[in-house]
Amino acid sequence: MEKNNTDRVLEKGLKGDFDLPVRAVFSEAWKNVKGIKSIIFTSEIYTCLIVFLVMLVALLLAIFMGSLLGPLKDLFNFVGGLVSGAVMICAVAFLNRTAIRKLVGKEITARHFFKPYVYFWEALVLYVFNILVLVPIVLLFFVFALLAVVLTGGGISIATSFSWGHAHSNLGLWMHLVIGLDLVICYLIYSFFTTLFQLVIPVAMDKKIKVRLALRFLFKAFSKKFFSIILINFLSLLIILISVIPIGLGLIWSLPLAFSLNAVIYKRALGI
Repeated sequence: MEKNNTDRVLEKGLKGDFDLPVRAVFSEAWKNVKGIKSIIFTSEIYTCLIVFLVMLVALLLAIFMGSLLGPLKDLFNFVGGLVSGAVMICAVAFLNRTAIRKLVGKEITARHFFKPYVYFWEALVLYVFNILVLVPIVLLFFVFALLAVVLTGGGISIATSFSWGHAHSNLGLWMHLVIGLDLVICYLIYSFFTTLFQLVIPVAMDKKIKVRLALRFLFKAFSKKFFSIILINFLSLLIILISVIPIGLGLIWSLPLAFSLNAVIYKRALGI
């Protein structure tokens, strides 16, 4: 009966027939924060240690092999970066799965930390795919930033700018505002894809399907709620930035909240 209900939610989610009211999503996510804070921060410490060891091994191999074969030094650094990226993908998958399991009252144990690493090679592909998605977004930022500089007279020489007086200072202000807005828009677009990538492995594990199919399910469902998801991501980013102010202590709540928000979005979209 429960499985049939989950299947119905999945079917509706793929059609975009689900709601993401901001207040309700944040309320449900906030209730889910209690009980996962210690697990999330402990796993982040373990992940940092794993990444540190991977990069240390890559560095030592690069130094050792570099003395024998120079070109291999850069190769080992590159491979070390890819492996570290895949480790981070798996670690984030665990953090999101922790929030998901807590949301539906399922057990969370230490052994769950290692389960996402079964998908290590898929995580490696996701990391590369993440970089490929980031490149055009970064290019889009620079194109619009350059356009803002040209349209506001930022490209005019300093000598000419002195003759503009106060008008030029206003144009300079507008240039910075436009570039700042450009940065925020590009971040929000990228945040939509990061939400996808963070949930791919948890969905594959939960639904017992291939990673490629999980990515397709998520994109099909989330693309129909694009603006709702980026609005939630934007508010989550603001909360994290504000939480950093008191010596970063607020991160104890804001980071688990961010993962809980992903869990709520996943639950409402595809069912758990």
